[in-house]
Amino acid sequence: MKEILLVTKGDRAYDEGFSYVFDLSKIIDARVRILMVYDKPLLETLETDMAASAFAEAGEFKTVKEILHDRQQKIREDAMNKLVEVIKKYTGNSVEINCDVAEGKLVPNIMNFLKKNKNIEMVFLSPSLNGNGFIGAKEIFKKISIPIVTMSRLKEGEV
Repeated sequence: MKEILLVTKGDRAYDEGFSYVFDLSKIIDARVRILMVYDKPLLETLETDMAASAFAEAGEFKTVKEILHDRQQKIREDAMNKLVEVIKKYTGNSVEINCDVAEGKLVPNIMNFLKKNKNIEMVFLSPSLNGNGFIGAKEIFKKISIPIVTMSRLKEGEV
């Protein structure tokens, strides 16, 4: 079965572009894969990493694993809650949906996902990626050889 990938930010305007991708998936009879990428909040990451380092120095490796696992668990729970919300919103669509969650830089996460999932035939970049700090589309276009669709949101007054 064909698969299309929607890449979105998990931490802001994550649902932008879903309706377009779901409608298209019905037309071309494709499974939807969603990659939610979360930024690593600098302060939270620094605090977590420093706490983990302190426990590691004290030989408390079990505590280190728990600290790092807790951060990942919070992100996964948030992503699953958002996915359930989106599925409820688009329940009229009989589309198979799979969601993956990643944390960190966008392009490496997309590249890793595509290496592991060779069935992806097209990549859609959500409008949520056009916000602050998004890497230029050129970097993605250079590294990916399948069709890439960048979506943008209409500004007020545009039709």
